[in-house]
Amino acid sequence: MPLVAELGVDPLFDHSKFPPRMTDLRGESLFDALQFKYRAVDFIADGDRGDLLEGALAWVRETEDLPEVKVAVVTGPGGVGKSRLAAEICYQLAASDLWWRAGFADHQKLLAAPVPVVPTVVVVDYPERHPEAVGDYIASLHEARRTGVLQAPVRVVLVSRDERSWFERAPEPRPAHRPPHRTRRTRVQR
Repeated sequence: MPLVAELGVDPLFDHSKFPPRMTDLRGESLFDALQFKYRAVDFIADGDRGDLLEGALAWVRETEDLPEVKVAVVTGPGGVGKSRLAAEICYQLAASDLWWRAGFADHQKLLAAPVPVVPTVVVVDYPERHPEAVGDYIASLHEARRTGVLQAPVRVVLVSRDERSWFERAPEPRPAHRPPHRTRRTRVQR
């Protein structure tokens, strides 16, 4: 797995899921305008949503000086705001913690993705679409940490409607690569 600095590019993220905020809604369908990625509607961080966001940002930032891999699973029914919450984590990190890279992974590029050299948050929306690629990517991050190649913290946020659909289909890491799992689970409800 090459380092990002060696490649000079960041092929991991799907930049279409992290476009600029949509400000001109003329000509847009209501469906397009309400998609999480355009942020046409502000994220309301009150009550449970505020607690979820604060907890997630604290989880990302804890031990941010250590090169460790952490995985969080955000589940809930369709339309409750799982992807919007993950996007808000990315937006807030980009606005306040300039050394963190954050974005939505391109499923097709996970296996070729380089080892991050700066603190990184990787959001994987619907990991059940490519469970082998996602499982292998996480295992490769743990292997990079075990061998000393990983020099920055990496947080992986898996966003799914049902955690079983992802975990049941993901391959088990080989025993030599099995990390001590530090997984955080969050269920978003209506």
